[in-house]
Amino acid sequence: MNMVVMESDDLRLMIKNVVTEALGNVPPPQSSQDLEPATELMTRKEVKKLFGVSMPTLISWSKQNILPCLHFKRSVRYKRSDVEQLLKAKNKTGGVR
Repeated sequence: MNMVVMESDDLRLMIKNVVTEALGNVPPPQSSQDLEPATELMTRKEVKKLFGVSMPTLISWSKQNILPCLHFKRSVRYKRSDVEQLLKAKNKTGGVR
């Protein structure tokens, strides 16, 4: 193994240049305004309140794929676009099915 001796300022400059070069290849992060509305997520509590249904009904809808849900560890979320689509269908037909 070879040992290299250099001044701390030179090392800082070298690290800065490597990091700057590496970050130059990374696209800028998306702002929350760039996200599609379909990526917005809702909690069970929000969805339950919106539809005026009980938790067992909401769970049943998920199991029957009437309203698909996403699982994140111990949390369950619903895509806002899926919720809005079901709301439109419910308002149109007067029911969920």
